[in-house]
Amino acid sequence: MKTIFNTRNKAIIGIAAILISFIIGVITGFSYDSNGVMSVVIAIGVLSLVNILISKIYKTEVSYCLYMAGNCAGFVVSLFIMSKSESIGGLYTVLFLFLIFLAMWAYEMYLINVDGMFKRVVGAFIANMLVTVSVAASVLLVVTVSVIMTMTRG
Repeated sequence: MKTIFNTRNKAIIGIAAILISFIIGVITGFSYDSNGVMSVVIAIGVLSLVNILISKIYKTEVSYCLYMAGNCAGFVVSLFIMSKSESIGGLYTVLFLFLIFLAMWAYEMYLINVDGMFKRVVGAFIANMLVTVSVAASVLLVVTVSVIMTMTRG
């Protein structure tokens, strides 16, 4: 059975989302208020590309819809927790983010269908690290470009 979410379409979705994020930035002048939306859109693009990478590394088709839904939810919850860090405190913020990381690791174990429990646990950890680092880097990119654009206008 052919799926609409083949590698080519995932790549198109990923690249389009990244471009849309920067188009939003240009339209809004990379304002502070648009950073949240830009971060979510660029994260969707990066997650789509990471799904391709994970599927290629483990030579298994990782369910695109489940992968995107779960990882986007984890990302949005992480953003929410970080936005509340002043009121809940730094220690609890780190603990909540660690719990989210563990939950996403378990979720990746569910999604990555490889033989052997050790391969599944390690594979899911590596996949979760790839997701975490790539999404964090994309958000850092959005914030950095926003700060640079604000400084050059100011």
